[in-house]
Amino acid sequence: MLKAATNGFSKKNLVAKSEGIRIYKGVLRDGTEIRIETYLDNNKISREKRRDFVEECKVLVKLCHKNLVQVLGWCDNRRLRAVVTEWIEGESVEMWVSRVDPPWKHRMKVLMRVVEGMRYSQEEWPEVGYELKSSNILLGEEREPLISRFRVEDQSSCSKKVYKFGVLLLEMVTNRSPRQGFERGEAGFVEWVRMHYPDNLIDEKRKRKAGTLDQATQAIELGLMCTDLSREMQPSLDQMFDNLTAIYNSILASASPYRKRVHGDRATGPLHVQSG
Repeated sequence: MLKAATNGFSKKNLVAKSEGIRIYKGVLRDGTEIRIETYLDNNKISREKRRDFVEECKVLVKLCHKNLVQVLGWCDNRRLRAVVTEWIEGESVEMWVSRVDPPWKHRMKVLMRVVEGMRYSQEEWPEVGYELKSSNILLGEEREPLISRFRVEDQSSCSKKVYKFGVLLLEMVTNRSPRQGFERGEAGFVEWVRMHYPDNLIDEKRKRKAGTLDQATQAIELGLMCTDLSREMQPSLDQMFDNLTAIYNSILASASPYRKRVHGDRATGPLHVQSG
């Protein structure tokens, strides 16, 4: 079925590749567009790892949230091992930020939705890990973010996920990426943010807008808290969501001073964060 959907896994249907992975776009007989992630180590893995793969897939197909890409199924035989998800006709958050330079409120809204997906995963399927990178978060209809890369891994702690989100938040606020020349990758990027915090991270155009510097500073402080491995306790997912909501509401208030408080705000107050 997958071979037919991709015209025999033709080069025309190959949309991305990396070490050990090939990703194809396919169309099922009923017209459903799918994304097929195939693995090239199929003949090298043990029976035990193959069983683990199947058990992981049985969990992934149960994920159901508006901010998680839907896993539709999988394939496991001697010739092909693959995971099949819905096809999202949209760009990644990384592409969106670099191409459009979206305003703060759109960035904060996307980050809030990502945290909603994280909370669902932590509550319902804590064993499911995900690659929380701007290049792996896709934008669906109405800029709804979708976490798209999953793996069932018991060792993927909530602490690690919070750290990854902190990196994502800092990336979206500073318009810089850990992949842009930082020798130590994410760690080097976070250290660079700490060194330049706060004023040197915000461009002059944004500073001139009412409240923008304060809002950006609050966001950066939250990102630094999430990525501070020396802290005894990181912010919880609920605290992260509350802080982002407070920043988002502040942005709306700055744009329209008479605008009423957004309906549906959480009752608890935001976590007060400090730098350093």
